[in-house]
Amino acid sequence: MRWTRATARAVGIVSVFGFFWWRIDQGVPANGELGHWEVLVQFVLLGGVVVGNFLSWRWEMLGATVMAVFGLSLTVVVANDHDPTTTIPLALLFFASPFLHWLAWQRHHAVWKIAVLGVALFAMLAASTVFSVETFESFYGPTHPDTELVALPPSATTWVWSGAVTTTTAEVRAQLAAPGTARLVVSTDDAFTDRVATVAGVDAGTVAMTGEPSTVRVFDVDGLDPDTTYHYAVEVDGSLDTVRTGRFRTFPDGPASFTMAFGSCARLGSDAAVFDQIRAQDPLFYLNLGDWYYADIGEDDRARFREVYDETLTRPAQAGLYRAVSTVYVWDDHDYGPNDADATSDARPAAQMVYREYVPHHPLAAGDGERPIYQSFAVGRVLFVLLDGRSARSPDSVPDTAAKTMLGDEQQAWLEQQLLRGRDDYALTVVTTNVPWIAEPEVGADHWGGFATERAEIADFIAANDVDNVLLLAGDAHMVAIDDGTHSDYSAEGDAGFPVFHASALDRPGSFKGGPYSEGAYPGFGQFGLVHVDDDGTTLRVSLQGLDWEGDQIVAYEFTAPVQQDQR
Repeated sequence: MRWTRATARAVGIVSVFGFFWWRIDQGVPANGELGHWEVLVQFVLLGGVVVGNFLSWRWEMLGATVMAVFGLSLTVVVANDHDPTTTIPLALLFFASPFLHWLAWQRHHAVWKIAVLGVALFAMLAASTVFSVETFESFYGPTHPDTELVALPPSATTWVWSGAVTTTTAEVRAQLAAPGTARLVVSTDDAFTDRVATVAGVDAGTVAMTGEPSTVRVFDVDGLDPDTTYHYAVEVDGSLDTVRTGRFRTFPDGPASFTMAFGSCARLGSDAAVFDQIRAQDPLFYLNLGDWYYADIGEDDRARFREVYDETLTRPAQAGLYRAVSTVYVWDDHDYGPNDADATSDARPAAQMVYREYVPHHPLAAGDGERPIYQSFAVGRVLFVLLDGRSARSPDSVPDTAAKTMLGDEQQAWLEQQLLRGRDDYALTVVTTNVPWIAEPEVGADHWGGFATERAEIADFIAANDVDNVLLLAGDAHMVAIDDGTHSDYSAEGDAGFPVFHASALDRPGSFKGGPYSEGAYPGFGQFGLVHVDDDGTTLRVSLQGLDWEGDQIVAYEFTAPVQQDQR
């Protein structure tokens, strides 16, 4: 029993130092919805395990019980950011030392005491396992009913989606189920009797310059008519795959009315009914503002990124949406790297390269290779400016000075150019950001309040150059919220306010960030936003509408863009 007791003490020490080293290496498990209080709790609980280790030298079962209570509680808290495949082995590790102490102790005590303590220890293990699973499911499980769509049967392709749409062009990407020669057939009817284009596929690995072959094919389609719905299907080795077909609508040419949908934040593998509701709105395109999935990849692992892209693109609800409308996508932290990821993330190279391999996108202003993914495009008299607030970003912990940046110098200069372009040539400039813009300055914050110096520089530029036609769309915060411009001005002159519209979460628990918002903030799940543009060639009116997964309105707001004479 001496060796059993010695082993118990050794395992207790190993569990403490092992957890501590693991957290130094990978960071403390943290969930943005909890405000990071759980980080401190984990260290407190780990301290309790240490105390239990010391107590076990004098009062063996008291110390062992303390170790079990604090260690198993720690695994429950860790489950806020790790699935059961991690937390259950962790629970067994923290249980091992108390169990060995119980084996050593039981030789010299009454049977009823042995039974009581044995039952108590194993009950704690069972409870921690159950609560760990429940904790993980509460953060990463479904928030509302799944779709009624079923997975399509196997065919020559595993997924297809479209993007990079303009008035006369579009891009389709598809994954082949097996190697083969692929062509894209484009038609104005879903029976493909009126074929308007046949485009050869290009290996996406070549397009993205990954240096390795890909199962994804890229099809660039041109010569299309504006404001026209097209259907597409992939022909593999001469046989048309009619199982997975898609459609997109080219953008209108000139002043035009349209509706676009946007949202952010869905759990990995989400098959939620909210995607059906977005599809039912029949938007011109769908914009995802990040946290497309919650994978929190922390390594330069292209294979892992490909796995989660494939999982996301083949879920029936999401696949149904992406086949029905063209998609625009920029990332946030959980789909770019781990929580609160920045330019120092080890996952950065893989994230940037696999994005270029898998995602149909507009020209990336930063160029090819391992570079940020900011981009812009226009629909009618509306310019869309999509920012990458992650891959050029300083760590949140850096002091908030002129050297701290969310965008990087190149992207900030590009944003300023786009704002001037939007002021001069368009009636409305829609800028997207992955995190809340409206927020009080806060040291270490992951929103714009943690980057208040750079935010003031952008606001001062807007004010100094009389840019008065901006609408900001944002994700990250799990809420629908609208501000009419009352609280969005951070310029020294005090003349740079603009409407702000948050729409989230698609399939994550509700949370509140930033503010205040003039029209209110509504934390929740199964939520998304619609932007309706009504442009008659003279006046451009914008209607913002937050909806839930059942199609019920959460909040709405309207405004008129200040159209200049030469923009009419």
